Amino acid sequence: MSATSKLFEEIFGELKVPDGEQDSIRERRCEIVKVLNREFRGTDSPRDNSHFIGSYGRSTAIRGVSDLDMVYKLPVSIRDHYSGKGGSYKALSDTKDAIRKRYPNTEIRVDQTVVVVQFQNFKFEVQPTFPSEGQLLRPDSHDNKWKLVNPIAEKEAFRDISRETNGKSRKLARLMRAWKQKSGVKMNGLLIDTFVYRFFRDADEDYSFGRDPGRLVLDFFEYLAEQPKNDHVRALGSNQLVDSSGNFQAKARAATAAAQDAIDAEGLVSERAKWKEVFGKFVPGVKTDASYSSSSSISFRDTEEFIEEFYPVSIVYDLKIDCEVTQNGFRPRLLRRLIRDGMWLLPKKKLDFRIASTNVPEPFEVKWKVLNCGEEAKRRDEIRGQILSDGGQRTRQENTKFRGRHLVECYLVKNGVVVARGRIDVPIKAE
Repeated sequence: MSATSKLFEEIFGELKVPDGEQDSIRERRCEIVKVLNREFRGTDSPRDNSHFIGSYGRSTAIRGVSDLDMVYKLPVSIRDHYSGKGGSYKALSDTKDAIRKRYPNTEIRVDQTVVVVQFQNFKFEVQPTFPSEGQLLRPDSHDNKWKLVNPIAEKEAFRDISRETNGKSRKLARLMRAWKQKSGVKMNGLLIDTFVYRFFRDADEDYSFGRDPGRLVLDFFEYLAEQPKNDHVRALGSNQLVDSSGNFQAKARAATAAAQDAIDAEGLVSERAKWKEVFGKFVPGVKTDASYSSSSSISFRDTEEFIEEFYPVSIVYDLKIDCEVTQNGFRPRLLRRLIRDGMWLLPKKKLDFRIASTNVPEPFEVKWKVLNCGEEAKRRDEIRGQILSDGGQRTRQENTKFRGRHLVECYLVKNGVVVARGRIDVPIKAE
C-alpha cells in the first residue's frame, strides 16, 4: 500500500461516525419508534415500521452528523382519518404529540413535511408516511396535501453502486462531505450522493479496483466542475428533483487544482497539509498540540482551530463575504476587485470584512477565523486561526501587516449548527 493510500485510510477512519455516536443515535431512534408504534399500533416494537433515510440511511454520513432523517409508516387502516382537509398537518401534529410524551422537555416542532426533534448534539426529522404504489405518501402542511416520494429507492440505489464498487462510492461520498465542510459549498447530501452515483455508473473505466484514492478524488472534482449549471437534477433511485443551484462547479474547479497540488506533493512532508486544504480537519497528522518544525526548521505555535471542533457543520445556505480596503489618502476599494485585477495588497492597509449577502433566515450567530499562512507567518509565530465570536456588528476589522497568503472565513451558526460558510483570500506582498 502506498503512503498516499495509507493516508486516505487514516482519513476514512476520521470520517467514520464513532461507535458512541452511533449508539446514541440508535438509542434515540428506538425510543421514538417505540412511542410511535405504541400510539398508532398499540405495540412496543423499537424498530418496526421505520427506516433511516438521507445520508445516514445511505451510510454516507460522517463524524459530527447533525441531521437524522427517518420515515415512519403509519397503518394503512387510518389513512382515511388523515385524508380530508387539514389531514396532512394533523398527521404531523399527532406524530409530534406522540413523541412529546417520551420527550416532554425537548424542543419538538412541525416543519412543513417533518417533525423535528431537536436533541443536544443532533436532530431527528421524522416523516410520517403511508405506503402507496410501491412508494410513500408524505404530508406537506404548506400545501395541505399528501405527495409521493421514494427515499427507499434512493437508499437501495446507493447500496447497489456501493456493492459494485467495493465500497469506493461510499468512501468518495464521505470525502465529498468533508470537502463540503471545508469549502462551504452549498450541496446537500442527496445531491452529493447523486453525483457520486452517476460518476461511477457512467465511468469509462473500472474504478472498483486498484485506483489510487488521490487520483479518484481528482477525477471526481473534474467531473463536478464539468457539470452543466441547472437549478435541479434528478436524484438517484427516486428521480425526484434536487436543488443544484449552489454554483458548486466553481469550487470544484478550485478543489481540482488543490487536489493536483496534493498529488504533486506525494511523498513530501507537505503532502498531508496539501490534502488538509481539501478535506480540512479530517486529515490527521498535520497539527500538533504545541509547535511544528517546517522543512526550513522554523519553530512556531500552530494555533489554528477548526469550526468542526466546536459545531456540527451542515451547509444548506449561501454566504458571501466581502472586504473593503482603505488607506489614508486613497479611496476605498473592494478586495475582490483588487484580486480580480491581479493586485496584491501592501502592508498598513485597513481591511473591513463584512457579510455581503446570505439567505440564512434570522436569527443566527456569526463566527470569524483569520489565518496567516506561509514562512513569514511561521517566522513571526503569528499563525492565528482561532475561531472568534462576532462583536454584534457582523463585521471584522483587520490590518495588513506582513507579506504572504492570508485568509478570512466567516461561519453562520443556526440552532447550534454551522449552516453557511464564506471565505476570502488576502494576498499581501512586501513593500
